Amino acid sequence: EGWIREGLYPALHLIDAEVVEPHHPFMDWVLEDLEDNIFLSKESGYGVEDEKANFFDLGGFNLQPNLLPNAQAHLLRDEIPHFIRVFYNMMWASFWPDTVCFCEWVPDYGKSGGPLYKTPDECKFVQYMRNMVILEDGNTLKLGMGVPRAWMADGKRVVIERAATFFGTMDIMIASQAASGKITANLSLPTRNPASEVILRLRHPDGRKMTCVTVDGNEHTDFDAERQLIKLPNHAKEVVAYY
Repeated sequence: EGWIREGLYPALHLIDAEVVEPHHPFMDWVLEDLEDNIFLSKESGYGVEDEKANFFDLGGFNLQPNLLPNAQAHLLRDEIPHFIRVFYNMMWASFWPDTVCFCEWVPDYGKSGGPLYKTPDECKFVQYMRNMVILEDGNTLKLGMGVPRAWMADGKRVVIERAATFFGTMDIMIASQAASGKITANLSLPTRNPASEVILRLRHPDGRKMTCVTVDGNEHTDFDAERQLIKLPNHAKEVVAYY
């Protein structure tokens, strides 16, 4: 079955197996081929008539949306707008709110194929949602990397408690006070085998650059205002970014 080899189990899985690193040119080519030639094609995808007009709304996923790790690939490559687009498009295509489950495959837009409640497809989506907030990348712990800007509107919070990670159990709460020009993260970082590096991203809902950062009440200068990334010590408990 051509689409299974072309769109479901292609060479992109080399990134999951850590055979090819995320920014290797091979991954550029594979992702572009999937997006441009496979997902919307009649032979291996959805047969979309006007591919250019429907590229963003109907693209970014294959006939079994949750199983291909292209969302994860974009997250590892720090291509956050692409990650968020794929994440939401996959959910739109395969989530059924009346039964609160994901179907196995989507033979056509708005149509489902069984079985429902299929473990690997359900787990993949949960994995992508978890990784947007807590991501292990080798010996680096990356936090808040893919949080949508809309989730950081003033007064909103993102919370994960008792998260199991490679480095140990941890908690994280990111709370937005964007109207007051700041976003706060309260952390209980893992201590079992501490990460060699901890990086936190606090994305302002309007894309504003950080102007200053405090860690546990002290001024902290190790941050990238352009990318909204903060390098943290392993003992950090409260981080406040000002915009």
